[in-house]
Amino acid sequence: MKKCQQILSRERESNPESLRSEDRVMVRAGKTNNMITSGIDKDGESLRLLVAQALRSYPTESIHPFLEDKNVLVRSAAAREVQIRGEFVSFQYAIGLLQDKRAYVREIGVFILGQHGTPTYPYKAESIALISERLTSDKSSAVRAAAAASLGHLRAYEAIEFLIEAASDTSADVRGCVAFALNGMKRRIRAREVLRTLRKDENGEVRFWADE
Repeated sequence: MKKCQQILSRERESNPESLRSEDRVMVRAGKTNNMITSGIDKDGESLRLLVAQALRSYPTESIHPFLEDKNVLVRSAAAREVQIRGEFVSFQYAIGLLQDKRAYVREIGVFILGQHGTPTYPYKAESIALISERLTSDKSSAVRAAAAASLGHLRAYEAIEFLIEAASDTSADVRGCVAFALNGMKRRIRAREVLRTLRKDENGEVRFWADE
C-alpha cells in the first residue's frame, strides 16, 4: 500500500514548508522515509523535474489539460503547480474533475482540493464538503484513499465522522489514509479510539499509519 506515501510526497515536493508540525513529527519518526522517490525511478524523477520546471512558465488555464494526462508524473506536476498558485479558476476546474468517468482524473481532482492555495487554503470549507462526498460515495478505492488523505491534510475536523466510517473500508489503502488523517486529529476522543482499532488492523501498512 503506497497511496498515502505518494500523496504525502506530492505535498512535500510542491511546498515542503507547508507541512504542519504533526507531519514533521512523522517525518522525524521515520514514517515518511523514501516517500519522495516511492514508485519513481531515476528516469521518472528526471521527467517530473523537467515537467514541473516547464509548467512554471505556463498560464494557469494552459496547465489544466495536463491535469488529465495519463502519465501520473505529468498530472501530479500540474496539480502541484496549480495548488501553489491557488487561483479560483483552478479550484473550479478541480471541482469538474470530480465528476469525470476516469478514476485517476477524479483522484487528481481530490488531491488538488486537499491542498489548493497552500498554505492558506482559501477554499477549505467548500473543499472539505466536496472531498467528503468522494470519500463516502466514490466507487474507486484510489479516489476514496486520496479523499481520506486530503481531509487529513486539511485537518478537516468537520469530516471526522466520515473518516471514522471509512476506517472500516474494505480497501487497505483507504484504511491507511484514514489512519494518517486521524493521526492529525488526535485531540478528538473518537479519533483516538478508532486509531487504537486500526493499530490492530490485519494490514501492516494500516498499522504503520495508525501508529503514534
